[in-house]
Amino acid sequence: MKSKKHENNPNKSTSHRGYDHATDRFNFSVNRMEQNGFVFYTTSIPSDVLGQTCFVTSRYENAEEGFQRNLNLNKAQQIANYIDIEKGTIPTSIILSAQPLADAKIKLRKTISFKNVGNAFLVIDGQHRVWGYKLAKTSIRVPVVIYTELSKEAEARIFIDVNSKQTPVPPALLLDIKQLAQTQDHTEALLANVFDLFYSNPESVIIGKMAKAGGDNKKLNRVNFNRALKPLLKGYVRFENKSPNNIFELLNTYLKAFLNLEYLQMNNHIAKSNVFYTLMFIFPEVIKKLYYRYNKEYSLDNFTAVLNESFGDLTESKLKANISNIKSLKDLFLKKLEEQEVIKL
Repeated sequence: MKSKKHENNPNKSTSHRGYDHATDRFNFSVNRMEQNGFVFYTTSIPSDVLGQTCFVTSRYENAEEGFQRNLNLNKAQQIANYIDIEKGTIPTSIILSAQPLADAKIKLRKTISFKNVGNAFLVIDGQHRVWGYKLAKTSIRVPVVIYTELSKEAEARIFIDVNSKQTPVPPALLLDIKQLAQTQDHTEALLANVFDLFYSNPESVIIGKMAKAGGDNKKLNRVNFNRALKPLLKGYVRFENKSPNNIFELLNTYLKAFLNLEYLQMNNHIAKSNVFYTLMFIFPEVIKKLYYRYNKEYSLDNFTAVLNESFGDLTESKLKANISNIKSLKDLFLKKLEEQEVIKL
């Protein structure tokens, strides 16, 4: 969002209840709060009013005083679509710092009054939401926190505190919640169903070794599971056209065959993210070999035979030596596959 004045904007919103035509000022009820010597006011302001009275100064526009990140227009448009199309709700407060141009006044500690100008408030936190509100056609009431007497140093400090003290939600937890909220796309839903089968089906070779919402680094979470399976949705395998049960049964048999390779002691490593990813990475090549050996008979015995042929001289110590580096691990397994006879397709 550019830090330019908008006083001449012909599309100014002046129809809201709180707008005084005589003074060209907005007036909204507030609650006063104080924390460790900092005074701020909480209120709610129509989203289109925020869009026309707020601005952002980034480090790229103003190297001396700016501190915000560059605006991601795609992210802002997603927020606008969320408001207009999905009819979503965003209860998180926007944090603003009133600028001298706003001529902000607190009346009886109950009302904030400020000029209807473009550079009234500097956005300390929530720039993408504010710009998304500006792009949206729908106006909604937005919770807002307003500081009225901050120095430039204090504005930067609050920006740092807000963005460094918050703990981001783990991606695995977000995937788990998206399933609960039923907001997944086709790919996410398919992978979620396959994950749940591996997580809860008694026949799963990795049951007890998975974490639905993350939080346990020793277990396979949804993020790493999805990362490993996504390449299999298209290409030679084309899992996107199969049911979750079919995918589970085929991959579970494949993984079970690795457990049959006792010299690898794979039970100790199969659910580690790098190992699981590598086994999924080489799966298309294994399937090709099995297809031409046994004509689509994807049995445990056939999988075990193909794996024994390729990895018979691989040891657990060699596996453990490469396990921390995904590239080394992939190269190791691919090399073993390529050492065997070349199958002409």
